[in-house]
Amino acid sequence: MRTFFISDIHGHYHALIQLLEHVNWSPLNDRLIIGGDLINRGPDSAKVLEFARHLSVQHPQNVHVLCGNHEEMMIWYFYNKSPMWLQHGGLETLLSFKKQYGEGWAAAEEFIHWLETLPLTYEDEHAVYTHAGIHADSLLFEQPRDILWLTIRDVKLQSRTELSKRSGGKPIFRGHSPVREVTADGAYIHCDLGMGVLPPEHSALALVDVKEHVYWRCQLNGTITKHAIKS
Repeated sequence: MRTFFISDIHGHYHALIQLLEHVNWSPLNDRLIIGGDLINRGPDSAKVLEFARHLSVQHPQNVHVLCGNHEEMMIWYFYNKSPMWLQHGGLETLLSFKKQYGEGWAAAEEFIHWLETLPLTYEDEHAVYTHAGIHADSLLFEQPRDILWLTIRDVKLQSRTELSKRSGGKPIFRGHSPVREVTADGAYIHCDLGMGVLPPEHSALALVDVKEHVYWRCQLNGTITKHAIKS
């Protein structure tokens, strides 16, 4: 079984599908971990959510979807806790629901309760997976929700020794903080290539083969290239 990690799709459904088709990914034979931030900014957040929810329901052993901070903002908006979702791509997400279903917020609401069930971490025999990072002083499945907001500065300041103890020596795959290349830094492997965030010439989506230590990069124009993870 191959294991793939992808994060920070941000509504770029076609890039997601291109990558999965490029590697001939199969939900029956391969594992896929989606590291959060499925929505906002891109044109097809509704399609990405629908695709991810369907796969995770139909193939719960092989498809694992994690919560990201953009999903957290959508949940907060639903419960009137904060309007910040609209300021960070929520309007584009509502438009995608209107395009997909003929209505905006009413259709989006159907996904809220599913988003609330998404875990913050996942662990398999190869690695630990999360959206933005973990706290070394908390068990993997008892992490506080503030890990969804850990910045690149936060994770750089963490003790690599303590993180390794918490992860059992396994690498920790994360997204959240845009980088130019998928990079391993001794504890974390940073996988967010800034799709829809970085300038168009650098904006891309990465699909990482966890065991082979390689990734495929899909640019905004649809070009796909294969690379080794940078150490």
